Order: sequence, then C-alpha cells, then structure tokens
Amino acid sequence: MECEEVRNRFADYLTGELAGPARAEFEAHVVSCPACQADTEGLDQIWVGLGELPSEPFDRAAMRARFDEMLDTYRQGLEDARTSGVRPGATDWLARWSRQPVVQAALAALLLIAGVLAGALLPRPAPTQGSEITELRRELHDMREMLTLSLMQQQSAAERLRGVSWSNQIDTPGNEIVGALLDTLLHDPNVNVRLASVDALKRFSMQADVRLGTLRALTEASSPMLQVAIIDFMVETRDTGAVGALQRLARDATANESVRGRAAWGLEKLSS
Repeated sequence: MECEEVRNRFADYLTGELAGPARAEFEAHVVSCPACQADTEGLDQIWVGLGELPSEPFDRAAMRARFDEMLDTYRQGLEDARTSGVRPGATDWLARWSRQPVVQAALAALLLIAGVLAGALLPRPAPTQGSEITELRRELHDMREMLTLSLMQQQSAAERLRGVSWSNQIDTPGNEIVGALLDTLLHDPNVNVRLASVDALKRFSMQADVRLGTLRALTEASSPMLQVAIIDFMVETRDTGAVGALQRLARDATANESVRGRAAWGLEKLSS
C-alpha cells in the first residue's frame, strides 16, 4: 500500500470499516512510514476527541446551514475576483485569509470531520434523502477544491507541494484546479513543485489548454530536469502536437545535452 492510498483510507480505518488483509497492509505501511504514522496519529487524536464530545441529537439542518454559509462566502469571493478583473482561478482573498497556520489546520480538521460525518453518521441514502446526500457530497467536493487552491498559493514551497498532491485526490476537479496546476507548472519558483504539477496534470492531458500549457512550459523552462519530465509527459500522453517543439529542441546546440537526447528519444517514440 502506497502513501496516497493510505491517505485515501484514513476514514475507513478510523471508522473500523477497513478490515482483514487491507487493515493489516494499512498498519504495516504506517509502521514503516514516518510521515503516514504522524498523519495517522494526528487524525486518531481528532477522532478520539470527537468520541468524547457530549452525545447530542444529529442536527442535519444546522450542519447544512454551516456548510451553506461557508460556501456562500467562498463563492462570493470567487465572484468578486472575476468581476474585478482577476484572472480565473486566482482566489487571492482566500490565500491571504488562509495563510495563517491556525486557519489551515482548522480547514484540514473541518474536511476530516465533514468526511467522517458524511461517511459514518449520515444514514444510507433513501429515496427521500437522495437529493440531500448528493448536495452534501457536492459541497464537500467544493470544500476540498477550496483548500487545495489555498495550499497551492501559499508562500511555503512545502505547502504548495501539498496542494498539488491534494489535487490528485479530488474526483472530477473543476477548471480552477486545472488552471492552478498549469499556473504552477509555468510560474512556480520551486522546481520540485513544478515537477509535481507535471504528474498531477497527466489525467487532464486530453484537454487542449493542458497540452498548450505543457508545450509552453517546455520552451520556457530553464531546468533540464523539468524539461525531461515534460518530454516524458508528452510521450506518455501521446501528444503528437509537440513534435515540432521536440524537433527544434533536439537540434538546439545551446540546449542541455541530456535534454537534446531526451527530445530525440521522444521524437522516436511519438513516431513509432
């Protein structure tokens, strides 16, 4: 079991739904991985704390009201950004607000608690509850996107890297996530964050803007390591539109020797 799968199974582990060989594999990975061990211990403390809260009747209406209030604020911020001329995907107001570590931790805890509540406390969808469950899942999806976008705009490279990684865990992400990943690939000052964005963009490789963005990144990148990663991306995604750029790069005497060789290899692969 890899780190990403372990993170995806946290809720199942905490609620006891992860059993048998899968649970044993989960625990074996946690024992051998310090990062996952720290994450698991932190989440376990939150879960224990939830269990110690006084038992009260589950108030669906109040929970929905809190979600609605938070999401209305988020959407209004996005609308203000669009009408003021800020480029789509730039949630600067959110980034400034959430740079505080305490706020980041609160958002992360909120997502965990909301996920656990949705998965463990809410009753199984019945015909009369289907629309409410669908709406709740949509709101949780929006919250995950909100936190991911916020992380990708932090000053810390480690936080931006975490945001890129979290984007992989969002089912059917919206255009704002794709745009933020492309912006990271083209402009992030940290090469490791940009490399991570190349991998995160692979599942969107059929989108025209992603192909154009990676092509631009290849021609503008100064890091040979990043150029090689983009060439590999183009080969893996069978981007025949990149052939011209690869031909020019393979013939460019000023380019890094390893990059020129990788470009020639990419041309061979795309023509086979």
